[in-house]
Amino acid sequence: MTTGERVEAASGLSAPVFDAHAQLVGALTVMGPTLRLTREACEALVDDVVAAADRVTAALGGRRP
Repeated sequence: MTTGERVEAASGLSAPVFDAHAQLVGALTVMGPTLRLTREACEALVDDVVAAADRVTAALGGRRP
């Protein structure tokens, strides 16, 4: 999760996506302007983003390490 640390005025969070060998193959990312995507908003989205990435992992036949 980042709120302006890497890119000024931009916030985002990511969750990993894995393949059947538990290898990282991608990530699901949500980004937006810090004005609207505050630290609190990012924190509120963490569980949903991780759950969505887990669903993508499952759809690919993947598994977490």
